Amino acid sequence: MSLKRGLEPGVSPPFLYFFYKILQWLIYPPLLLGLFIVRLRRPKKALHLLKRLGLYRDSSLPAERSPKIWPLFWIHALSFGEVRASKPLIEEIRRRWPKAIIVGSSSTVTGLDELRKRCGHFIDHTFAMPFDFSPCFHRVKNCLSPCCLIVVETDVWPNLFWTMKRGGSRLILVNGSISKRAKKRLSLFRGLAQLLYGPFDLLLMQSEKDKMRLLEIGLGPRNLYSIGNLKLDNVPCTDRTALLSALKGVLEIIANSGRVNVVFGSIHQGEEQVINYCHEKLREAGLSDEVTFIVAPRYPEVSRRLAETFKGAGMSVCLRSELEKEQETKDTSGPDCIVVDTLGELQSFYAIGDIAVMGGTFVPVGGHNVLEPANLGVPVLVGPYIEAIEDLCHELQRGGGLLRVESREELSEALIELIRSPEERARMGQDALSCVKSLRGVAKRCVDLIEEVVSE
Repeated sequence: MSLKRGLEPGVSPPFLYFFYKILQWLIYPPLLLGLFIVRLRRPKKALHLLKRLGLYRDSSLPAERSPKIWPLFWIHALSFGEVRASKPLIEEIRRRWPKAIIVGSSSTVTGLDELRKRCGHFIDHTFAMPFDFSPCFHRVKNCLSPCCLIVVETDVWPNLFWTMKRGGSRLILVNGSISKRAKKRLSLFRGLAQLLYGPFDLLLMQSEKDKMRLLEIGLGPRNLYSIGNLKLDNVPCTDRTALLSALKGVLEIIANSGRVNVVFGSIHQGEEQVINYCHEKLREAGLSDEVTFIVAPRYPEVSRRLAETFKGAGMSVCLRSELEKEQETKDTSGPDCIVVDTLGELQSFYAIGDIAVMGGTFVPVGGHNVLEPANLGVPVLVGPYIEAIEDLCHELQRGGGLLRVESREELSEALIELIRSPEERARMGQDALSCVKSLRGVAKRCVDLIEEVVSE
Protein backbone atom coordinates (compact mmCIF):
# COMPACT_ATOMS: atom_id res chain seq x y z
CA MET A 1 0.00 0.00 0.00
CA SER A 2 1.56 3.31 -1.03
CA LEU A 3 1.55 6.24 1.31
CA LYS A 4 -0.71 9.02 0.08
CA ARG A 5 0.40 12.52 0.90
CA GLY A 6 -1.80 15.41 1.98
CA LEU A 7 -5.54 15.34 2.55
CA GLU A 8 -7.45 12.60 0.80
CA PRO A 9 -10.49 13.49 -1.32
CA GLY A 10 -13.49 14.02 0.92
CA VAL A 11 -11.34 14.35 4.06
CA SER A 12 -11.28 17.99 5.08
CA PRO A 13 -11.60 19.88 8.36
CA PRO A 14 -15.19 20.53 9.40
CA PHE A 15 -16.47 24.09 9.66
CA LEU A 16 -16.09 23.79 13.43
CA TYR A 17 -12.31 23.62 12.95
CA PHE A 18 -12.15 27.20 11.61
CA PHE A 19 -14.36 28.43 14.45
CA TYR A 20 -12.03 26.61 16.87
CA LYS A 21 -8.98 28.43 15.42
CA ILE A 22 -10.63 31.83 15.80
CA LEU A 23 -11.62 31.02 19.37
CA GLN A 24 -8.03 30.02 20.15
CA TRP A 25 -6.73 33.50 19.33
CA LEU A 26 -9.23 34.99 21.77
CA ILE A 27 -8.63 32.57 24.63
CA TYR A 28 -5.09 31.16 24.44
CA PRO A 29 -2.90 34.29 24.84
CA PRO A 30 -4.33 35.49 28.19
CA LEU A 31 -4.81 31.92 29.44
CA LEU A 32 -1.24 30.86 28.72
CA LEU A 33 0.17 34.09 30.17
CA GLY A 34 -1.73 33.49 33.40
CA LEU A 35 -0.57 29.89 33.52
CA PHE A 36 3.06 30.95 33.08
CA ILE A 37 2.82 33.49 35.94
CA VAL A 38 1.44 30.78 38.24
CA ARG A 39 4.27 28.38 37.29
CA LEU A 40 7.06 30.93 37.93
CA ARG A 41 7.31 29.70 41.53
CA ARG A 42 8.38 26.26 40.28
CA PRO A 43 11.38 26.64 37.93
CA LYS A 44 11.26 23.13 36.45
CA LYS A 45 7.60 23.45 35.52
CA ALA A 46 8.13 27.00 34.27
CA LEU A 47 10.88 25.80 31.90
CA HIS A 48 8.65 22.95 30.74
CA LEU A 49 5.88 25.46 30.08
CA LEU A 50 8.22 27.67 28.03
CA LYS A 51 9.02 24.67 25.84
CA ARG A 52 5.32 23.92 25.37
CA LEU A 53 4.73 27.57 24.48
CA GLY A 54 7.39 27.34 21.78
CA LEU A 55 9.39 30.14 23.42
CA TYR A 56 12.33 27.96 24.46
CA ARG A 57 13.97 25.54 22.04
CA ASP A 58 14.13 22.02 23.40
CA SER A 59 17.77 20.94 23.20
CA SER A 60 16.79 17.47 22.01
CA LEU A 61 15.34 18.88 18.78
CA PRO A 62 17.32 20.36 15.88
CA ALA A 63 17.29 24.13 15.50
CA GLU A 64 16.05 23.99 11.92
CA ARG A 65 14.18 21.63 9.63
CA SER A 66 16.15 18.39 9.47
CA PRO A 67 16.83 16.61 6.17
CA LYS A 68 14.04 14.26 5.19
CA ILE A 69 14.70 10.87 6.77
CA TRP A 70 12.25 8.08 6.01
CA PRO A 71 10.54 6.79 7.95
CA LEU A 72 10.24 9.17 10.87
CA PHE A 73 7.75 8.30 13.62
CA TRP A 74 6.44 10.80 16.16
CA ILE A 75 4.86 9.11 19.17
CA HIS A 76 2.90 11.25 21.64
CA ALA A 77 1.83 10.01 25.09
CA LEU A 78 -0.08 12.51 27.20
CA SER A 79 1.29 11.76 30.67
CA PHE A 80 2.90 9.17 32.96
CA GLY A 81 0.31 6.41 32.47
CA GLU A 82 0.18 6.76 28.70
CA VAL A 83 4.00 6.70 28.52
CA ARG A 84 4.08 3.41 30.43
CA ALA A 85 1.45 1.97 28.09
CA SER A 86 3.42 3.09 25.01
CA LYS A 87 6.67 1.26 25.84
CA PRO A 88 5.86 -2.07 24.11
CA LEU A 89 4.59 -0.16 21.07
CA ILE A 90 7.81 1.86 20.80
CA GLU A 91 9.89 -1.31 21.19
CA GLU A 92 7.94 -3.04 18.42
CA ILE A 93 8.30 -0.06 16.05
CA ARG A 94 12.05 0.02 16.69
CA ARG A 95 12.26 -3.72 16.04
CA ARG A 96 10.23 -3.44 12.83
CA TRP A 97 12.09 -0.33 11.53
CA PRO A 98 15.59 -0.48 13.08
CA LYS A 99 16.89 2.45 10.97
CA ALA A 100 13.87 4.72 11.48
CA ILE A 101 14.01 7.98 13.40
CA ILE A 102 11.65 7.85 16.39
CA VAL A 103 10.76 10.97 18.38
CA GLY A 104 8.59 11.00 21.47
CA SER A 105 6.65 13.71 23.28
CA SER A 106 4.61 14.10 26.45
CA SER A 107 2.58 16.94 27.89
CA THR A 108 3.69 16.70 31.52
CA VAL A 109 7.02 16.86 33.34
CA THR A 110 6.50 13.43 34.91
CA GLY A 111 5.47 11.97 31.56
CA LEU A 112 8.56 13.34 29.83
CA ASP A 113 10.85 12.09 32.60
CA GLU A 114 9.28 8.63 32.35
CA LEU A 115 9.59 8.66 28.55
CA ARG A 116 13.32 9.32 28.81
CA LYS A 117 13.78 6.79 31.59
CA ARG A 118 11.78 3.87 30.15
CA CYS A 119 12.10 4.43 26.40
CA GLY A 120 15.24 6.56 25.98
CA HIS A 121 17.29 3.76 24.37
CA PHE A 122 14.59 3.22 21.71
CA ILE A 123 13.90 6.90 20.95
CA ASP A 124 16.17 9.36 19.14
CA HIS A 125 14.61 12.60 20.47
CA THR A 126 12.18 13.51 23.25
CA PHE A 127 10.48 16.85 23.79
CA ALA A 128 7.59 18.60 25.51
CA MET A 129 4.38 18.50 23.47
CA PRO A 130 3.50 22.08 22.42
CA PHE A 131 0.08 23.53 23.12
CA ASP A 132 -2.54 23.19 20.39
CA PHE A 133 -2.01 26.78 19.26
CA SER A 134 -0.27 27.55 15.97
CA PRO A 135 2.45 29.89 17.38
CA CYS A 136 3.27 27.23 20.00
CA PHE A 137 3.70 24.24 17.70
CA HIS A 138 5.15 26.16 14.73
CA ARG A 139 8.79 25.39 15.69
CA VAL A 140 8.17 21.67 16.25
CA LYS A 141 6.20 21.39 13.00
CA ASN A 142 9.13 22.94 11.12
CA CYS A 143 11.64 20.61 12.78
CA LEU A 144 9.73 17.41 12.06
CA SER A 145 8.22 15.94 8.94
CA PRO A 146 7.01 12.58 10.27
CA CYS A 147 5.58 9.96 8.00
CA CYS A 148 3.44 8.98 10.97
CA LEU A 149 2.16 10.72 14.11
CA ILE A 150 0.99 8.14 16.66
CA VAL A 151 -1.13 9.31 19.59
CA VAL A 152 -1.32 6.94 22.57
CA GLU A 153 -4.82 6.99 24.09
CA THR A 154 -7.25 9.80 23.42
CA ASP A 155 -5.61 13.23 23.55
CA VAL A 156 -7.24 16.24 21.90
CA TRP A 157 -5.08 18.45 19.65
CA PRO A 158 -7.35 19.29 16.65
CA ASN A 159 -5.30 22.20 15.33
CA LEU A 160 -2.00 20.31 15.35
CA PHE A 161 -3.57 17.13 14.00
CA TRP A 162 -5.25 18.81 11.03
CA THR A 163 -2.07 20.80 10.31
CA MET A 164 0.03 17.62 10.27
CA LYS A 165 -2.58 15.91 8.12
CA ARG A 166 -2.44 18.74 5.59
CA GLY A 167 1.35 18.37 5.54
CA GLY A 168 1.08 14.74 4.47
CA SER A 169 1.64 12.88 7.74
CA ARG A 170 -0.37 9.81 8.58
CA LEU A 171 -2.19 10.08 11.93
CA ILE A 172 -2.90 7.03 14.05
CA LEU A 173 -4.66 6.72 17.41
CA VAL A 174 -3.65 3.67 19.44
CA ASN A 175 -5.16 2.37 22.67
CA GLY A 176 -8.13 4.64 22.08
CA SER A 177 -11.17 4.58 24.32
CA ILE A 178 -14.38 6.55 24.65
CA SER A 179 -16.54 6.57 27.76
CA LYS A 180 -20.30 6.31 27.78
CA ARG A 181 -20.49 9.95 28.89
CA ALA A 182 -18.17 11.20 26.12
CA LYS A 183 -20.11 9.24 23.53
CA LYS A 184 -23.34 10.87 24.67
CA ARG A 185 -21.83 14.36 24.34
CA LEU A 186 -20.38 13.68 20.90
CA SER A 187 -23.72 12.28 19.73
CA LEU A 188 -25.23 15.71 20.38
CA PHE A 189 -22.51 17.51 18.40
CA ARG A 190 -21.60 15.41 15.36
CA GLY A 191 -19.28 18.11 14.02
CA LEU A 192 -17.20 17.81 17.18
CA ALA A 193 -16.61 14.10 16.53
CA GLN A 194 -15.35 14.92 13.04
CA LEU A 195 -13.11 17.66 14.46
CA LEU A 196 -11.50 15.28 16.97
CA TYR A 197 -11.33 12.02 15.04
CA GLY A 198 -11.54 13.15 11.39
CA PRO A 199 -7.80 13.56 10.70
CA PHE A 200 -6.91 10.03 11.84
CA ASP A 201 -6.04 7.43 9.22
CA LEU A 202 -6.30 4.63 11.78
CA LEU A 203 -8.31 4.44 15.01
CA LEU A 204 -7.11 1.45 17.04
CA MET A 205 -9.48 1.11 19.99
CA GLN A 206 -9.06 -0.83 23.22
CA SER A 207 -12.27 -2.82 22.89
CA GLU A 208 -15.20 -3.68 20.67
CA LYS A 209 -17.35 -1.48 22.88
CA ASP A 210 -15.15 1.56 22.17
CA LYS A 211 -15.29 0.80 18.46
CA MET A 212 -19.10 0.52 18.49
CA ARG A 213 -19.44 3.84 20.32
CA LEU A 214 -17.48 5.62 17.59
CA LEU A 215 -19.58 3.94 14.90
CA GLU A 216 -22.73 5.07 16.69
CA ILE A 217 -21.66 8.72 16.63
CA GLY A 218 -21.19 8.62 12.88
CA LEU A 219 -17.58 7.62 12.19
CA GLY A 220 -17.11 5.22 9.30
CA PRO A 221 -15.77 1.67 9.73
CA ARG A 222 -13.03 2.02 7.07
CA ASN A 223 -10.21 2.83 9.47
CA LEU A 224 -11.69 1.70 12.80
CA TYR A 225 -10.44 -1.42 14.61
CA SER A 226 -10.82 -3.09 17.99
CA ILE A 227 -7.27 -4.15 18.81
CA GLY A 228 -6.95 -4.61 22.60
CA ASN A 229 -5.36 -2.72 25.48
CA LEU A 230 -1.64 -1.92 25.23
CA LYS A 231 -1.36 -2.15 29.02
CA LEU A 232 -1.64 -5.92 28.67
CA ASP A 233 1.73 -5.96 26.90
CA ASN A 234 3.19 -3.74 29.59
CA VAL A 235 2.52 -6.19 32.40
CA PRO A 236 5.77 -8.08 33.02
CA CYS A 237 5.72 -11.89 33.07
CA THR A 238 6.16 -11.96 36.84
CA ASP A 239 6.94 -15.24 38.55
CA ARG A 240 4.98 -15.15 41.78
CA THR A 241 7.03 -18.00 43.28
CA ALA A 242 10.28 -16.14 42.59
CA LEU A 243 8.86 -12.93 44.06
CA LEU A 244 7.76 -14.76 47.21
CA SER A 245 11.15 -16.42 47.62
CA ALA A 246 12.81 -12.99 47.46
CA LEU A 247 10.75 -11.57 50.34
CA LYS A 248 12.68 -10.83 53.49
CA GLY A 249 11.89 -10.20 57.11
CA VAL A 250 8.39 -9.41 58.18
CA LEU A 251 6.83 -9.81 54.72
CA GLU A 252 8.13 -13.38 54.70
CA ILE A 253 6.53 -13.93 58.11
CA ILE A 254 3.18 -12.62 56.82
CA ALA A 255 3.41 -14.78 53.69
CA ASN A 256 3.97 -17.91 55.79
CA SER A 257 1.68 -17.06 58.71
CA GLY A 258 -0.96 -19.58 57.70
CA ARG A 259 -3.57 -16.84 57.47
CA VAL A 260 -5.47 -15.95 54.33
CA ASN A 261 -4.18 -12.56 53.15
CA VAL A 262 -6.82 -10.32 51.57
CA VAL A 263 -5.24 -7.32 49.79
CA PHE A 264 -7.40 -4.22 49.30
CA GLY A 265 -5.44 -2.35 46.63
CA SER A 266 -5.61 1.41 45.94
CA ILE A 267 -8.67 2.11 48.09
CA HIS A 268 -10.37 5.52 48.15
CA GLN A 269 -12.23 7.51 50.78
CA GLY A 270 -15.45 5.73 51.71
CA GLU A 271 -14.18 2.24 51.01
CA GLU A 272 -12.86 1.86 54.55
CA GLN A 273 -16.49 1.37 55.61
CA VAL A 274 -16.76 -1.55 53.20
CA ILE A 275 -13.65 -3.08 54.78
CA ASN A 276 -15.04 -2.62 58.30
CA TYR A 277 -18.28 -4.29 57.24
CA CYS A 278 -16.44 -7.28 55.75
CA HIS A 279 -14.37 -7.74 58.88
CA GLU A 280 -17.52 -7.70 61.01
CA LYS A 281 -19.11 -10.40 58.83
CA LEU A 282 -15.95 -12.52 58.98
CA ARG A 283 -16.00 -12.23 62.76
CA GLU A 284 -19.63 -13.35 62.84
CA ALA A 285 -18.67 -16.33 60.65
CA GLY A 286 -15.81 -17.23 63.01
CA LEU A 287 -13.15 -16.51 60.39
CA SER A 288 -11.58 -13.24 61.55
CA ASP A 289 -8.64 -15.00 63.26
CA GLU A 290 -7.81 -16.80 60.02
CA VAL A 291 -7.55 -13.66 57.88
CA THR A 292 -5.21 -10.67 57.55
CA PHE A 293 -6.47 -7.60 55.74
CA ILE A 294 -3.73 -5.71 53.89
CA VAL A 295 -5.04 -2.25 53.01
CA ALA A 296 -3.13 -0.09 50.52
CA PRO A 297 -4.74 3.36 50.17
CA ARG A 298 -4.45 5.17 46.87
CA TYR A 299 -2.88 8.09 48.75
CA PRO A 300 -0.47 6.93 51.50
CA GLU A 301 -0.85 10.18 53.46
CA VAL A 302 -4.25 8.99 54.74
CA SER A 303 -2.76 5.80 56.21
CA ARG A 304 -2.76 6.87 59.85
CA ARG A 305 -6.35 8.07 59.68
CA LEU A 306 -7.37 4.74 58.17
CA ALA A 307 -5.50 2.85 60.88
CA GLU A 308 -7.47 4.72 63.55
CA THR A 309 -10.73 3.98 61.73
CA PHE A 310 -9.98 0.25 61.66
CA LYS A 311 -8.94 0.25 65.31
CA GLY A 312 -12.26 1.86 66.13
CA ALA A 313 -13.98 -1.03 64.40
CA GLY A 314 -12.28 -3.52 66.72
CA MET A 315 -9.35 -4.67 64.56
CA SER A 316 -5.75 -4.96 65.70
CA VAL A 317 -3.93 -2.69 63.25
CA CYS A 318 -0.33 -1.96 62.32
CA LEU A 319 1.21 0.39 59.78
CA ARG A 320 3.55 -1.22 57.27
CA SER A 321 6.41 1.08 58.34
CA GLU A 322 6.09 -0.21 61.92
CA LEU A 323 5.74 -3.93 61.16
CA GLU A 324 9.32 -4.91 62.00
CA LYS A 325 9.10 -3.21 65.38
CA GLU A 326 5.69 -4.77 66.01
CA GLN A 327 6.96 -8.28 65.30
CA GLU A 328 10.01 -7.82 67.54
CA THR A 329 7.91 -6.84 70.57
CA LYS A 330 4.98 -9.27 70.13
CA ASP A 331 5.00 -13.02 69.71
CA THR A 332 1.92 -13.19 67.48
CA SER A 333 1.02 -14.31 64.00
CA GLY A 334 0.40 -10.71 63.07
CA PRO A 335 -2.31 -8.04 63.27
CA ASP A 336 -5.80 -8.31 61.81
CA CYS A 337 -5.05 -5.43 59.47
CA ILE A 338 -1.90 -3.96 57.95
CA VAL A 339 -2.21 -0.47 56.49
CA VAL A 340 0.40 0.19 53.79
CA ASP A 341 1.95 3.64 54.36
CA THR A 342 4.96 3.06 52.06
CA LEU A 343 5.45 3.48 48.31
CA GLY A 344 6.42 0.87 45.73
CA GLU A 345 5.46 -2.26 47.66
CA LEU A 346 1.95 -2.97 46.38
CA GLN A 347 3.17 -5.66 43.97
CA SER A 348 4.96 -7.44 46.84
CA PHE A 349 1.76 -7.41 48.87
CA TYR A 350 -0.21 -8.74 45.90
CA ALA A 351 2.39 -11.53 45.70
CA ILE A 352 1.71 -12.59 49.31
CA GLY A 353 -2.02 -12.11 48.84
CA ASP A 354 -4.50 -14.94 48.48
CA ILE A 355 -7.34 -12.66 47.35
CA ALA A 356 -7.23 -9.15 45.86
CA VAL A 357 -10.08 -6.64 46.21
CA MET A 358 -9.65 -3.72 43.81
CA GLY A 359 -10.11 -0.24 45.25
CA GLY A 360 -11.98 2.51 43.45
CA THR A 361 -14.73 0.03 42.54
CA PHE A 362 -16.92 0.45 45.64
CA VAL A 363 -17.09 4.23 45.28
CA PRO A 364 -17.71 6.05 41.96
CA VAL A 365 -14.06 6.26 40.87
CA GLY A 366 -13.98 3.62 38.17
CA GLY A 367 -11.34 1.23 39.46
CA HIS A 368 -7.60 0.67 39.10
CA ASN A 369 -5.23 -1.82 37.49
CA VAL A 370 -6.67 -5.32 37.93
CA LEU A 371 -3.81 -6.75 35.85
CA GLU A 372 -1.26 -6.44 38.67
CA PRO A 373 -2.83 -9.06 40.96
CA ALA A 374 -4.17 -11.17 38.06
CA ASN A 375 -0.67 -11.38 36.56
CA LEU A 376 0.53 -12.88 39.87
CA GLY A 377 -2.15 -15.56 39.86
CA VAL A 378 -4.27 -13.88 42.53
CA PRO A 379 -8.09 -14.02 42.22
CA VAL A 380 -9.60 -10.54 41.86
CA LEU A 381 -12.85 -9.13 43.27
CA VAL A 382 -14.33 -5.83 42.07
CA GLY A 383 -17.36 -3.74 43.00
CA PRO A 384 -20.00 -2.07 40.83
CA TYR A 385 -17.95 0.98 39.73
CA ILE A 386 -15.61 -0.34 37.04
CA GLU A 387 -16.01 2.12 34.15
CA ALA A 388 -12.27 2.77 33.83
CA ILE A 389 -11.44 -0.96 33.73
CA GLU A 390 -14.67 -2.44 32.40
CA ASP A 391 -13.18 -4.25 29.41
CA LEU A 392 -10.32 -5.78 31.39
CA CYS A 393 -12.77 -6.89 34.06
CA HIS A 394 -14.99 -8.43 31.41
CA GLU A 395 -12.09 -10.43 29.95
CA LEU A 396 -10.89 -11.64 33.36
CA GLN A 397 -14.42 -12.49 34.45
CA ARG A 398 -15.03 -14.43 31.23
CA GLY A 399 -11.76 -16.28 31.84
CA GLY A 400 -12.79 -17.19 35.39
CA GLY A 401 -10.20 -15.13 37.27
CA LEU A 402 -12.38 -12.25 38.46
CA LEU A 403 -15.63 -11.96 40.36
CA ARG A 404 -17.80 -8.84 40.25
CA VAL A 405 -20.04 -8.04 43.22
CA GLU A 406 -22.64 -5.30 43.50
CA SER A 407 -22.50 -4.42 47.21
CA ARG A 408 -20.53 -4.81 50.41
CA GLU A 409 -22.94 -7.60 51.40
CA GLU A 410 -22.08 -9.57 48.27
CA LEU A 411 -18.38 -8.85 48.80
CA SER A 412 -18.43 -10.24 52.35
CA GLU A 413 -20.27 -13.37 51.15
CA ALA A 414 -17.74 -13.89 48.35
CA LEU A 415 -14.82 -13.46 50.74
CA ILE A 416 -16.26 -16.01 53.17
CA GLU A 417 -16.68 -18.56 50.38
CA LEU A 418 -13.15 -18.04 49.04
CA ILE A 419 -11.55 -18.09 52.50
CA ARG A 420 -13.21 -21.44 53.16
CA SER A 421 -12.20 -22.86 49.78
CA PRO A 422 -8.46 -22.82 49.00
CA GLU A 423 -9.17 -24.97 45.93
CA GLU A 424 -11.45 -22.28 44.46
CA ARG A 425 -8.87 -19.59 45.21
CA ALA A 426 -6.20 -21.59 43.40
CA ARG A 427 -8.50 -22.23 40.45
CA MET A 428 -9.44 -18.54 40.10
CA GLY A 429 -5.82 -17.43 40.45
CA GLN A 430 -4.63 -19.80 37.73
CA ASP A 431 -7.46 -18.70 35.43
CA ALA A 432 -6.57 -15.03 36.04
CA LEU A 433 -2.93 -15.65 35.11
CA SER A 434 -3.86 -17.68 32.01
CA CYS A 435 -6.22 -14.93 30.86
CA VAL A 436 -3.55 -12.21 31.14
CA LYS A 437 -1.09 -14.31 29.13
CA SER A 438 -3.65 -14.96 26.39
CA LEU A 439 -4.41 -11.26 25.93
CA ARG A 440 -0.84 -10.12 25.21
CA GLY A 441 0.44 -9.23 21.74
CA VAL A 442 -1.47 -5.95 21.31
CA ALA A 443 1.63 -3.94 20.28
CA LYS A 444 2.40 -6.38 17.47
CA ARG A 445 -1.18 -6.22 16.17
CA CYS A 446 -1.04 -2.40 16.25
CA VAL A 447 2.24 -2.25 14.33
CA ASP A 448 0.97 -4.74 11.72
CA LEU A 449 -1.80 -2.25 10.86
CA ILE A 450 0.54 0.77 11.09
CA GLU A 451 2.90 -0.95 8.65
CA GLU A 452 0.09 -1.25 6.10
CA VAL A 453 -0.48 2.50 6.29
CA VAL A 454 3.13 3.66 6.02
CA SER A 455 4.56 1.04 3.66
CA GLU A 456 5.31 2.12 0.12
